[in-house]
Amino acid sequence: MIYEEFLVQSLGNSNVLSPLKNKQRAASPVYKFVDDTERILYDASSGYFSRCKETGEFPISFEKAGPKEKVFFEPAKTKNGFPHAIRYIDPSYIIRSAPANANDSKFCNLLAQNAVHAAISGKTDFVVGFWNDHFTLIPIPLVVAKRKRIDVEGELWWNVLEATGQPVSMKNP
Repeated sequence: MIYEEFLVQSLGNSNVLSPLKNKQRAASPVYKFVDDTERILYDASSGYFSRCKETGEFPISFEKAGPKEKVFFEPAKTKNGFPHAIRYIDPSYIIRSAPANANDSKFCNLLAQNAVHAAISGKTDFVVGFWNDHFTLIPIPLVVAKRKRIDVEGELWWNVLEATGQPVSMKNP
């Protein structure tokens, strides 16, 4: 993995003050703007950070998601007909044995809000993820570069079975 693979593309510079930036909201602890330089380490272990410091390599990190102080606005690039795709994951459509609950709905809502904040600030070709307790922007090429496999004998899968109440074997008798 190299640092450049973790950079999210942008349509251009964000140069218009966000509508969220006003006196009423400025005092609110809810509206904290995220700086473009804020990043979340991919590997937050002290060993990895020390190795990067010793070798001089830049630590691999994700861009932190959230509202930006300035938004992207360039009519030539945002006019009607501009190719785009927006996806919202409704928790009621997720296939699993446990029904969606309020936490699932809130989490999907936060994913959607952070996707909108990123899109308005000009980011493109990304998905919103949750990494080390932070919402992050992950470039789509990085997401689809490798298929993730879960060990059905491993701890993660057993935790999934326990949390969802699924049987260990799904074979018909």
